Amino acid sequence: MNKLLRFRFVLTIFIFTIESFLPTDNSTFWEEESEEYITGQDQEVLTFRLNELQHNGNINESVCEPFEIYDELESECHPPESCKTLDECSVLGDELAEQILERFGDLLTDYEFDGEGDTYIEQELVRYRLDGEFLTNPQFVVVDNQISAYRDDLEMHVQIWEMFRYLIPEKERKMLSGFTIFTDGNEEMLAQVEPDDDDVNSWLLGVDIMDADESLILKSTLLHEYAHLLTLQKNQMDMNEDVLFADEDDPIHMTAAAACDYYFVDGMGCTKENSYLHQFYLQFWQDLIEEWHERGVADDEEEMEEFFVDYEDQFVTDYAVTSPDEDIAEVWTYFILSPRPDGEEIWEQKILFFHQYPEQVKLRAEILSRLLSYLSQNEG
Repeated sequence: MNKLLRFRFVLTIFIFTIESFLPTDNSTFWEEESEEYITGQDQEVLTFRLNELQHNGNINESVCEPFEIYDELESECHPPESCKTLDECSVLGDELAEQILERFGDLLTDYEFDGEGDTYIEQELVRYRLDGEFLTNPQFVVVDNQISAYRDDLEMHVQIWEMFRYLIPEKERKMLSGFTIFTDGNEEMLAQVEPDDDDVNSWLLGVDIMDADESLILKSTLLHEYAHLLTLQKNQMDMNEDVLFADEDDPIHMTAAAACDYYFVDGMGCTKENSYLHQFYLQFWQDLIEEWHERGVADDEEEMEEFFVDYEDQFVTDYAVTSPDEDIAEVWTYFILSPRPDGEEIWEQKILFFHQYPEQVKLRAEILSRLLSYLSQNEG
């Protein structure tokens, strides 16, 4: 793999988006988060529109189901290429990754912009529950008129969800119980995952609608977020409700971390012995973690940049030095979107880490098959 393909891939991604609804004076924007929900006729109208969009309209340009491949020459859908053995799936995945790179460019591309983004209080606009492939039971938040248009843009909400469900097979996202649309202003956080308040072993996927019109980087970001779902789900980690999002210096948090024999995810819980994250930590972080703590890398952007410079041969991106759990999410994204590396640097060995798991190699081929089909129909 060409090292020049590596880039700065952050959850707080700086991107320019639609500004037509935004005031020029930041002081007139929302000052506190609203938690009041729309009720009555307004709620009914929005819910009716949502159902119409999902069941009667084709939001994306896709004519195929996610599990099908679009044949551009014949203009028809057909079953994807299949693979059974580890070698077959590895080769198929590499072929698909090369096709995507050649036809649509590098999805692992850095976006550079002038200026600084807005920094507002994060405001949830809509929360949906999931019923199979569909968004259901929407809760629309009462918000300022300046951002209500984003809340009411149901076509965009469904389009973003359709993109995610097209990329990730339904059987691989059983841990997901809800989908949220939020915003914290332009050029700030693009997407996130968080435990569900109703069941901490289930997860919510959220996307900032103001930043979601950068199509290619949204796809790679959704893959990054799925990597968190994959590595933090209940068969990989025991979620600890007592320490959920607690500060590291909280006695409850410190006690739980000390009692964990494996890698402990701050504010969440203890990974399992054979989990992807713990095995990744043993192989790539044990010799770094003490220095990483001493230098306060997680809390100091300047120190983060310096740490990356010091160990550039070990990380696929500079954001990956944030923590082992962000590192593995970055690596998994590269594992999916890049051809199998053949070098010996540690950052390449990290990508190869996932190539030793047959279930991941097979999933990679399926995701890339879906991604190529989606791009062929929507980005061609």
